[in-house]
Amino acid sequence: MRGDVVKYRFYKQSSNSLITIPRALAKVLKWRQNDKIHIEYTTIENWRGLFIFKNKNGEIVKYQAKQSTVTIPISVARALGWKDKDDIHVMIKEINNKTGLFLYK
Repeated sequence: MRGDVVKYRFYKQSSNSLITIPRALAKVLKWRQNDKIHIEYTTIENWRGLFIFKNKNGEIVKYQAKQSTVTIPISVARALGWKDKDDIHVMIKEINNKTGLFLYK
């Protein structure tokens, strides 16, 4: 598995933990400013990561269209072993009839 590569960023001063989503992918998924995006831990083809989608269930984060970012809870990033400036792979996936993005290191 591969997918597009994006950077995970952690800003110590503000404690922000962000992933920038390629705008083309957000557009395909019809994500808009301040949409509620749900996140779930999942494993696909032995890759542990996050599945983020606009639907029901899961922890909620917001999509910021201007910067095309999704805030990732720091505890989630740490559990996945993500560190500042890590390359994160992102791809569109469908899981349990929900279409979203799968992010993994």
